[in-house]
Amino acid sequence: MANPVLELVPGKGVLPLLLGSSRGDIARTMLNLGHDISAQRDTVDYYVRNSVKIEFDEDGLASFIGISSDPGIELIYHGRNILHLPSREVFDLIKENEPEYEIEYSSTEHIFRSQIITLWDADEQYNKLGAGFPVWAEIGIGNESYLAAIEGLRA
Repeated sequence: MANPVLELVPGKGVLPLLLGSSRGDIARTMLNLGHDISAQRDTVDYYVRNSVKIEFDEDGLASFIGISSDPGIELIYHGRNILHLPSREVFDLIKENEPEYEIEYSSTEHIFRSQIITLWDADEQYNKLGAGFPVWAEIGIGNESYLAAIEGLRA
C-alpha cells in the first residue's frame, strides 16, 4: 500500500478527497490510493490505520475530513507537510492565511473560520516520529454546514 500524500485546500477538502462527496465516491478515491476502509461508525468512515476520518452529513455527503498524525501520511498545506511540524509552526502558517480575525495560540483547539480548518489537541504523544515536540492530534477541514454545527454547539 502506498502512503498517501494529501493536500489541505480550504473550500475544497483534503485532495483528492473532496468535501461534498458521497460515501461511495470517498471509498473509491481511497481505494484508488490503495486504502480500504479500516472502520465505520454511523456517519463516520476511517481509512489508513484510522488516521483519515470522514464525517458525513444527513444527506450522506462529506462535511468534515480530519487527518491524524501518522508517519505514513503527508498532509501538504502551502507547500509544507504540516502533520510533522511543531504545533505552533502549523498554527502560525494557517493563521497567516486567515484574514478574518486575530486569535492566540493554544494547545487545545482552534477553528480558522474563513478556511474552516480545525486543529485539535497539540501534544508530544501524537508525534509518531519521536521528534520531541508537540504536533496536532488532528488537523481537519469542514464545509459551511460543519462550521454552523460546531458554532451551534459553542453557543
